Amino acid sequence: MNRFNLDKVIALIEPIMLPLGYHCLDVAWDEERNLTVFIDSIAEAGVNLDDCLKVNRAISELEALDEMIEGEYALEVSSPGADRPLRLKEHFDGHIGETIEVRLAQKVADRIYAKGKLLSVSPEGEVCLDTNRGEWVFPLSSLQRASLIYSWDKH
Repeated sequence: MNRFNLDKVIALIEPIMLPLGYHCLDVAWDEERNLTVFIDSIAEAGVNLDDCLKVNRAISELEALDEMIEGEYALEVSSPGADRPLRLKEHFDGHIGETIEVRLAQKVADRIYAKGKLLSVSPEGEVCLDTNRGEWVFPLSSLQRASLIYSWDKH
């Protein structure tokens, strides 16, 4: 599922989640037809299994989601975990100086994937990453998926 369709899923499910006290960090789709919804508490109180079950029940009742996704699929709701997904500018802003992994929907500067230290995010949404091949700048609009790379040494 491409980023455009993933964003359509988020637009559909987030209004159901907000009154429950959660927002959608991101969604992921894999080859086994699993739709994973990464949630976080609006109150920043963390997410536990009961929270995931509550959101899963609410999303499962959305007929529009079943109409959007052809065929059988599995719905999973998850906490962001240590490798927290990054999708919006404000997600990136909160993790300047940390190591992230990025996959773009299309190549920018002859690259589609990299790991590196997040250096900056401009007000216009240009992300600068320090990689093993030097600095790489790409627009948030080209993002397919990004996440933190948790450092066990720091914690």
